[in-house]
Amino acid sequence: VARDFITFMFSDTYAESAVVFQIYLVGIMAHMTWYGTILISLGQSREPFYASSIGLCFNIILNYLFILKIGFLGPVIASVITNYIVATYYLYKIKKHVNMSWLDVYPWRTVFYILMISIASALLITPLMFYDFIHIKVIRIMFYGLIYFLSTFSILFLLKQISHDDILFMKNFIDRSTRKVFRFNRKQWAFFG
Repeated sequence: VARDFITFMFSDTYAESAVVFQIYLVGIMAHMTWYGTILISLGQSREPFYASSIGLCFNIILNYLFILKIGFLGPVIASVITNYIVATYYLYKIKKHVNMSWLDVYPWRTVFYILMISIASALLITPLMFYDFIHIKVIRIMFYGLIYFLSTFSILFLLKQISHDDILFMKNFIDRSTRKVFRFNRKQWAFFG
């Protein structure tokens, strides 16, 4: 729903930037945590500087090459690749300093597992998107988001990957969110009333 989301938030003028948004979403896994704090706590306070320098060099080189070859989307792809290179550098340094294997330094299996469940949930929504039976963008975004959430939650629940603490966290989040919405609506009505 990237195109719907972008055009809803910023108008149809920005419809072409939906692809940029989608490519940046691919880079989220490289930003799940900032590994620099781990190295700083290990007494390697210069490593974040080295990682940033490596990232800058790769970004300059890849941006130049990708702008020439790909054009408009080149810098976006270059940034995502650079983020993964920097994350790999951090993981390598952490692995080296704590004497762990590649399999132990990062939760590869868990992340892959979550990624597969997310893809399976997205595939459930895909056939619905071809029919375009909801014509109001905000309702379409909310509908697909709800189906995605429910299918992901159901798969995780069936596979016993949802703990009691996870359910409590979601319940508290929903309670806080609905209270804020109702509080906003009361203030809004008081302002107009």
